[in-house]
Amino acid sequence: MAIVAVMVAFASCGNSSEAKLEKEIEKANKSCPVTVAQGIRIVKFSQNDKDLVADFEINERLYDMEMLKSHGDEMKGEMSQVMLSGKSGKALKELLKECNKGVELRMKGKNSKEVVTINLPVPE
Repeated sequence: MAIVAVMVAFASCGNSSEAKLEKEIEKANKSCPVTVAQGIRIVKFSQNDKDLVADFEINERLYDMEMLKSHGDEMKGEMSQVMLSGKSGKALKELLKECNKGVELRMKGKNSKEVVTINLPVPE
């Protein structure tokens, strides 16, 4: 899946250029959109200077964007637990540390286009 391709890209961060990482992210994007839960889809991966960026589309019939915004700290903890736990999550955590990158999750309402951003720092 798309997340696995991004994890592979991060595996080579220590000895490859940002251009190679970008190429791997482009490959992962070919698998998008990916439904991760009912009403939540990953639509695109990208990167900036400090983060792996995952853009999500949120079905606002199922999720209230204001609630997501007001519960940012709780969401940060939950998303960190989901993304950085388990066997593949631990591997991703190590790869992020190697690349000195955090994760930026951009959740965009499908209808309103409102964006809620959650930043997960570089794992320790």
